[in-house]
Amino acid sequence: MKQLKSVHDHTATVGKLVYKPLKAQPKKWSNRTKNMKSKIGKATIYVANRLWLICAIYFTSVIIASVMFSILEDKELHIGLWWSVVTSLTIGYGDVTPATLYGKIMAAFFGHFWVFLIIPMIVANLIMRAIENKNEFTDAEQKLMLQLLLEIKNNLDKTNTTSPLPQKSTSS
Repeated sequence: MKQLKSVHDHTATVGKLVYKPLKAQPKKWSNRTKNMKSKIGKATIYVANRLWLICAIYFTSVIIASVMFSILEDKELHIGLWWSVVTSLTIGYGDVTPATLYGKIMAAFFGHFWVFLIIPMIVANLIMRAIENKNEFTDAEQKLMLQLLLEIKNNLDKTNTTSPLPQKSTSS
């Protein structure tokens, strides 16, 4: 004998026993995973805010890709350099392409690395520099303003306690 109380209530009653469905527990991240995600996020922000570091990573990856392409495809180093530069700039002339399986896997990795990591970081960094607010207060200026405002407030409080405002007299 199964009785449902409502459309949304999936509690079943059989005799005196009440059966309730198990609720799905949200997946809890371990502290180790949270710490790793936090460190990766901080490292990404650190790199994204430094154009020189982005460029260093880009040039290093181009050199590494050139050497790997030359080794995996059995080509000369200058051909590997040509391929990596043309690929990283998303030009892709098609005159030099990987033919081996490992070469294609390496090309896919570096292609995604350049398109989804390096190029967006460079663009975001340049945009951030272009729209920088020149009128923005520095931290030191904000602290100075806060200190001055607190001094003004203290002076006003002292003035109000030592000499109260004269009361308006109402004559009737």
